[in-house]
Amino acid sequence: MNQALHLPSSPADCLPADLQCRPDGWGARPEDAHHSALFDIQAEAEADILCRLLNLFALQGYLPAEVHAHQEDGWIQVRLRLHALPRHRAEVIAARMRSMVTVSEVGLSFHTC
Repeated sequence: MNQALHLPSSPADCLPADLQCRPDGWGARPEDAHHSALFDIQAEAEADILCRLLNLFALQGYLPAEVHAHQEDGWIQVRLRLHALPRHRAEVIAARMRSMVTVSEVGLSFHTC
């Protein structure tokens, strides 16, 4: 007995209705436009550390509004501010920074613009 096989027209049709309406944690939301993410980083002073830190943002198309770096006693203190960076992305980037061998501390805070 041959039965017709019904295939969904898109991958989203395979998901339950409550998952189809779930908000995208990666995308910018209206409330993201009104805050800035501030990263405070302490790392060993190496020639390529600024490039490696900034590359985490560049790969995702984000450009910091402010970058401050200060080297002292074999350490470098870096402060990066980005406007309208989604919170979830900021938290993932901070975790990636923390996983770098030469990075000792990463602080992340959000401020209203």
